Formats: sequence, structure tokens, C-alpha cells
Amino acid sequence: AKIKKEKLSLKPLVNDLIMSISPSAQQRGITIESKMPLKEDFSFVADKLRFHQVMLNLLSNAIKYNKENGSVFIGCETNGGSELKISVRDTGYGIPPDKYELIFDPFSRLENPDPTIEGTGIGLSITKSLVEAMNGTITLESEVGKGTTFFLLVFPPRHNRDAKIGGLYRQSMQKGLYLSVCNRDR
Repeated sequence: AKIKKEKLSLKPLVNDLIMSISPSAQQRGITIESKMPLKEDFSFVADKLRFHQVMLNLLSNAIKYNKENGSVFIGCETNGGSELKISVRDTGYGIPPDKYELIFDPFSRLENPDPTIEGTGIGLSITKSLVEAMNGTITLESEVGKGTTFFLLVFPPRHNRDAKIGGLYRQSMQKGLYLSVCNRDR
């Protein structure tokens, strides 16, 4: 399916995601907290459905692989508008560093302390494919026994600084996600 580009506002999307995922979190006593700046919102261009799918998978995994009565945090930071980093952090089991790359392979399931956790092992491979189709990147940091943080890193367009940059901008907009970070309060 084709990537559909539209201007999105991050904060309402995060609030909607929290509301939709909260019932499954509450069943396990897991709290979900937005660590987004209170007075800032970030606008960007992306495929709304696919961005929602990416975030929903990350949040579902953060709940599924968390400890009973754990926490999930959603954050966002920017460094002066040159990149936007969205994070989903949990207080779960964690992933050993030597398994970081395997986590994105289709049908890859890591051993974990709770054998009752169901899944096919394709969620993160689909998530990575969707993020890359929208010209973003996904990375992770994790500490076994403490939890995992997934980062979505996206870059705003550089408006025609020179012909090469302008061409990259046009090419990226044709492909999908190239976030334009705007502070709405300014």
C-alpha cells in the first residue's frame, strides 16, 4: 500500500494511543505516562495509519514484555529542530545487547522469563519496515532486568539550502516520512 503523507500533530496522537492501549496496561497494573513537554507540540509529515501502527506495536510490546505493575513512558525531544526523537521506554525484562539486531528479524522471538507471552515474532520486523518506508530509523537501548527503550529518529526537511538538499527533500517526500518539526507555541 502507498504511503500517504499528511501533516500530523504528535501530542494528540500520543494521547489517543495512550487511551487505546490503557485497558491492556491496566490488566497488568502497568502505568503509561507521557513525558512529552507540556507546552510544546511537534508537527510532522507522515502516514497517520502507519505511524499509529508503529507506535501501537511498540506500546503493546512495552506492556507485554513488562513486569507486573511496571511502567511505560512515551517521550519526545528535539535538538533545535534538526531531528525529532520519539521514545517508548518500559521497565520490563530488557534485551541482551547481542540480541539487538535479531529483535528486528521476522519470526524472531527471544527467550524471556514469562513463557506465557504469546506472539509470532513479526511485529518488530513490520515496525522497522514501516519506519524505514517513511524514511525514519528505529533503534533501541536496553539493560537486562531494567527495561528497554525504542527510539524513532526522524529528520525535518532542509528547505532548498542547495540543489542537492532540495532534491533529497523532494525524493524523501515522495517516499513518505520526513518529519518537519515545528514548535506550535512560537
